Amino acid sequence: MPRLKRNSILLWSRRAHARGARNRGVRAQWARRLALLSAVAVAAWASAASAAGGHHSSGWSGHESSGWSRYPTGNVECRVRIFRLAHRQCSTTTTVSKTTIVATPGTASSSTTTANPTTTANPTTTTTATTRPPTTTTAAPTTTTTRPPTTTTAAPTTTTVPASGGNCTKPIFSGSNASDTINTDPAGYWWVNNDAWSGSHGPQTIYVCSQSSWYAVSNQPNNGGQVETYPDTEYDVGSRNGGTTKTISQFSSITSTFAETFPAAGGWDAGYDLWTNNWSNETMIWNQWAGGQSYWPSQATTSLTLDGVPYTFLCNGSASDCSPTGNHANAEMMFFRQTQASSGSVDLLAAFQWEVAHGYAKATDVPTQLEYGVEISYTSGTETFPMTGLTMSVS
Repeated sequence: MPRLKRNSILLWSRRAHARGARNRGVRAQWARRLALLSAVAVAAWASAASAAGGHHSSGWSGHESSGWSRYPTGNVECRVRIFRLAHRQCSTTTTVSKTTIVATPGTASSSTTTANPTTTANPTTTTTATTRPPTTTTAAPTTTTTRPPTTTTAAPTTTTVPASGGNCTKPIFSGSNASDTINTDPAGYWWVNNDAWSGSHGPQTIYVCSQSSWYAVSNQPNNGGQVETYPDTEYDVGSRNGGTTKTISQFSSITSTFAETFPAAGGWDAGYDLWTNNWSNETMIWNQWAGGQSYWPSQATTSLTLDGVPYTFLCNGSASDCSPTGNHANAEMMFFRQTQASSGSVDLLAAFQWEVAHGYAKATDVPTQLEYGVEISYTSGTETFPMTGLTMSVS
């Protein structure tokens, strides 16, 4: 989410948000924050956008569209939103495993069909004449032909994966490209994304057993602490095929459970990235963090509870944008679990309702997308980040 420091000037602009038809076959990448750095930066952006060929289509994962990096410097924190386009290209959603890997039992698997042997011979017949000396007529020998067994192997698919958790040991999909993604259900609610969206990211490969069970193998540089990748599970409210117009006030429940076994080294945070109003407004809920990402929870001073769990809150934006009448699309709402946890449950609707009650959101805001994953700023060499459980319950 690049958020760069530049003296003490806050430069902001409205997120670019994804609109139009959401397409299961194409995942275009959108930027969400544009930095008004200087005439030189603007010119560079225009050149990059032209080179990228204007991929301004549909179906964006909010976090993929761009993001923020956070740079602590003294007691002053300034942020610039960066519009990245040139390095993002339209990618085709994969519905068949990129690597030939046998699926887990109960998921995409091979099937064998064997035809039954058939016998085509008639029985031998003996006929005896009554007016001539006995004559024996023997039918020509016949042969029995048995067809060889026919084996049909089904290609691995990506739409029948159960939402079971646990360690991913037999992945049905793997991808190393920045925007590789897999849809794990026919209705288009669930997706798992490699999401190496930063232009300076290092190598990363994601291995997927289901939306609740995957792991990313990542090796990221430390570029001043900026977030490089966000391997994640994405849940599209109302499905990507249909969407929703249901507002925060109209939901009775939005809850989630999570489980992960992320490494202790490096700089990262494990959290939800929640989007409303077609990727216009963003809320993050962090469960764990390490390294340089520890700076941000230290900035949150407002205490609260969500479903009995203590959190602190930070409106990460200017004073005017964080006011009840401010432009909340220019700020990032951040909740931090007071006691870090590698597994548990979170009441996501309670977070939205708390924002409404305190002037950071409106009851008429429409939840668009719920994501959970790990923002990786840097690693200690190559590290593995396993997701071992995730559920979303929306009603």
